Amino acid sequence: MNRNAAYVALTRHRDGVHLVADRETFASREQLDKSLSRTGQKDLASDYASAELRRAVARYQEIAAQTVRATLEERPLREALASLSELRDERRRVVEARRSVGRAAGQVYADPAKALHGLLRDPAAPARLRQGEANIYGDLRGRAGLGRFHPERSAALHGVPSLTGRLDAYRRSVDRLDAAKHAVRRALSAPQLEHRSRAHAGARDRPERAPGARPIPLPRPAQIQRELARVAAALRTYQEASRGAQNAIESAIRGMGRVSLSTALLLLPPKVALPVGIAVRAVTRVLDRGFDLGLGR
Repeated sequence: MNRNAAYVALTRHRDGVHLVADRETFASREQLDKSLSRTGQKDLASDYASAELRRAVARYQEIAAQTVRATLEERPLREALASLSELRDERRRVVEARRSVGRAAGQVYADPAKALHGLLRDPAAPARLRQGEANIYGDLRGRAGLGRFHPERSAALHGVPSLTGRLDAYRRSVDRLDAAKHAVRRALSAPQLEHRSRAHAGARDRPERAPGARPIPLPRPAQIQRELARVAAALRTYQEASRGAQNAIESAIRGMGRVSLSTALLLLPPKVALPVGIAVRAVTRVLDRGFDLGLGR
């Protein structure tokens, strides 16, 4: 549209007229006025190049917005997947540490299962074992005679330090498991993942864990991986489309003269006009040195 065409379009109504403009193309009333006030020269190739530049820039903006949204969705997915993987490893370590305590309890107590239950439930168990109070969790293996111990009782007493060390290791593994659970909760608290957590709120988490620890509902790592693969594929698509839009912008710029390009820059959204203008000035400096890159020079 130019001033002549705009005059015709805006004066052929009978009762009223409405002018509708795209805010992405015309960010302000000033830009709209400049577009509709251009001189009524005959359409030239540069006019079409100007329209092509605006279309290419609009397409590039749309792709950039889609890329930002996909990137914001990808980051919490990667963090959640890493947290879930760490949680799985910590659960395995807790199970291994618990089995190690059970084997050590079997060398010390006559009833290892009963003793293991008490040892795991008592936070002060390692301290009590070091103080020589191992018998409060059950009868030790072997018999205690007058003046000397039965060989099996001696072996049980010698096994108490090993049991204490393994119980300490189990406590540390439980603490790391709790920290991993908190990390998963933080990762899944991102707005992009809250709906996935709610969708799995009915699922129960049944790891080997410390007594009294509450299960937390979590999506499966495979489900997070599928979402991550979908987002990564979308990002690759957007990147390819972005390169195509950039090539279209460059092609439109090459098909315009300096005057037409300056006019077109006034019609672009401010956020886009600035970097395009900087690029044009850089190309112009090259042209001024005698090189011809196809910008009407």
